Amino acid sequence: MKRTNRIIWMTLAAAGITAAAFGGLKSTFGVTITDARQTAKGTISGAHNSADDSQMMQCSYSVSANNVQSMVCVARDAAGLARSCLTQNPLFIEAARSLQDDSILEFRWDANGKCTYMGVAKGSTTESKTPPPAAKRAAS
Repeated sequence: MKRTNRIIWMTLAAAGITAAAFGGLKSTFGVTITDARQTAKGTISGAHNSADDSQMMQCSYSVSANNVQSMVCVARDAAGLARSCLTQNPLFIEAARSLQDDSILEFRWDANGKCTYMGVAKGSTTESKTPPPAAKRAAS
């Protein structure tokens, strides 16, 4: 009986260590661009944390003197392929303004570079930004 209890406690302890070590499902979302679908997708943190110096994803918002809102979103993948789209659609702007570092951003564009879709998703699986290694910080 004592041996059985010891095995149970050791199993539970091992399970606890395993759960603590993983702490939930995590995914890395680097920047992907699919020209055939005119789609760019990724996370700001995934681009920031990537091993290459190419990936980036951002949206910039502006308002003119006559209160016209506009936004441009830009994505660049690991190969250096960059795509962007521009919009004045208030719903697209609202979606992109909700972006956080760990949000998944997907945007699509037409032949004129106008945004045709803007999607933002948040969840527990996306990674957070990590500080760059000391050597990379020193070089900047």
